[in-house]
Amino acid sequence: MKKIILIALSVFGFSSAYAQVADFSKKEIADHQANIGTIVQVASKCLDSVYVEHIDFFEEYDVSKYYGERKWIKGEKPGKRPDGVTLYPILPELRRLGFSAAQSVELQSQMENTSCIGLTLRCLGEGFESVGMNETWDKIITELKIDNKVLGTDLQKNLMKLGWK
Repeated sequence: MKKIILIALSVFGFSSAYAQVADFSKKEIADHQANIGTIVQVASKCLDSVYVEHIDFFEEYDVSKYYGERKWIKGEKPGKRPDGVTLYPILPELRRLGFSAAQSVELQSQMENTSCIGLTLRCLGEGFESVGMNETWDKIITELKIDNKVLGTDLQKNLMKLGWK
């Protein structure tokens, strides 16, 4: 009986922990290694730029330019994520914070929804694009978006497969 349980756990328990990792050619790995400094430099500049935008916007409006895409949606009405979780409308939240209806609409037009992983993907994507490795990046993105889930750990595993430590 113990053997059956162990077999079931090994088959079903570990299958749910499958990491979404792309297959990379030796050329892609070599190209990535040759360009990793530029990729990281461009991604870092992107993050610095986002940080400056955030600080400037916050100093002017007392709210962040960026809001969580896993919780909020633009507009007045709630929405749903692909996994069924409710997304809350940002306009009523801005009004709750003391902005008029007109101010809320104006702020919303300048705000962006993102997440930590979304921001990471945006900036790393710029890095890969800067060295002409769009196809390699697209492979990673395709894998990460399987089942409408994008996990940072899966991104790390893809990058490690390309040689990141």
